[in-house]
Amino acid sequence: MSDSPKETVNPTVKKLSRLFVGYTAGKAQDTALQCRTIVFIASIAAPTAAVFAVINCFSGHLGLALVEIITVFLLLSCFRLIKHPEALSWVRNVLMGTAFVMFTSAFIDGGVANSGIIWSLVVPFFAFLLMGLALAWYWVSAYALLNALLIAMHFGGYLALPYDTMFLAYFPAVFVFFALIAAVFEVQLERLHRSHEETIEELETLRNNLEAHVANKTAELTQANATLQQEVEEHKRTANALIKSEALFLQAQKMEAVGTLVGGIAHDFKQFGYIRELACR
Repeated sequence: MSDSPKETVNPTVKKLSRLFVGYTAGKAQDTALQCRTIVFIASIAAPTAAVFAVINCFSGHLGLALVEIITVFLLLSCFRLIKHPEALSWVRNVLMGTAFVMFTSAFIDGGVANSGIIWSLVVPFFAFLLMGLALAWYWVSAYALLNALLIAMHFGGYLALPYDTMFLAYFPAVFVFFALIAAVFEVQLERLHRSHEETIEELETLRNNLEAHVANKTAELTQANATLQQEVEEHKRTANALIKSEALFLQAQKMEAVGTLVGGIAHDFKQFGYIRELACR
């Protein structure tokens, strides 16, 4: 039975799909990266929101200023909450919801010089950077639908937005364009992060393999050294035994020589006694 041919994915389709799903090694799966991202966003957003709260307060936009002050306090609380890893998902959702409300309020109120609608273009970058591609598209889509509803209510006469009518008509297309730019930017960030994680895993594997190789070589050298020490001890014992044997052999030779000498002397004395006996007769 022949195997069915594998389905091939068009590279272009695969690249386009990355704009919506990102990479599996994205920030949503990395606790350390989530903490760094939250600290980075809060460090920039908190003072920025505080400055605009003061400006809007003195410009008469008190409602928007109040929303921005609340946003500042929520951003500052993140520095304490990120110390608890189990709360990171909740912190990200709270931050995103806070930004959603603040930017929507700015869109409706207009703020200083009617710049609120321009700040709405920051939402995709904020969402993708904070949530990652897979989750951020839900927030971006919800924000785009809410803005479209507000613009439709403006044209229907149910809501008065402080913007030029022509600009409002083109704004949804501009927002989609900026959302795609933000998605491309986030895809590159997640791709670099995944490459970084893979490099770290490869280095960790190489380090573990090197440690195992060094441990094996160390064990082999230790065993060889023990064997060599044993052989040296054997050689020492053999040499000592040989020296003792040589000493015993020399001692035996000396005793044999002494015995021979004594025997010769005794024989000579015996012969001398026999001759003397003959002479006496």
